[in-house]
Amino acid sequence: MADFRRQTSEEESEDAWPSTRHGGQKHLFPDTTDMKDEIRSKIAKREYDVSKFYKKSGAAQFIATHPSFDKLTLMVIALNAVWIAVDTDWNKSSVLLLAAPVFQFAEHFFCIYFAFEW
Repeated sequence: MADFRRQTSEEESEDAWPSTRHGGQKHLFPDTTDMKDEIRSKIAKREYDVSKFYKKSGAAQFIATHPSFDKLTLMVIALNAVWIAVDTDWNKSSVLLLAAPVFQFAEHFFCIYFAFEW
C-alpha cells in the first residue's frame, strides 16, 4: 500500500534547502564547486554524431559520411529555398503537369534528391 501521510516539518525543511554540505549548515545558494563541476562536465560532453551508429563499411556509409555530401546537401537546400521563391513568382500553373518543363524538371529533381538523401 502507498503511504499518503503528510511529511513532518523536519522532512519538509530538509527538502527545502539545497545544500547541507559544510558541517550540517544549510545554505541559500548552491555550492560554487558543485556548479563549476556540473558546467565542466556539460562542456566536456562529446557532440552528438549520428555517423557513430553507421556501419563501418559499404557504399551507403561512405556517401553518408563523406564531407562533400554534407556540403552538397546544404547547397541543394539553399537552392531549393531560392527555387521556391522563383516558382512562386513565375509559375502561374496550379497543376505541375501543366507547368512549363523547367518547373517540372526542378520539382522532380528536388523530390528525387531529397528522397535519396533521406
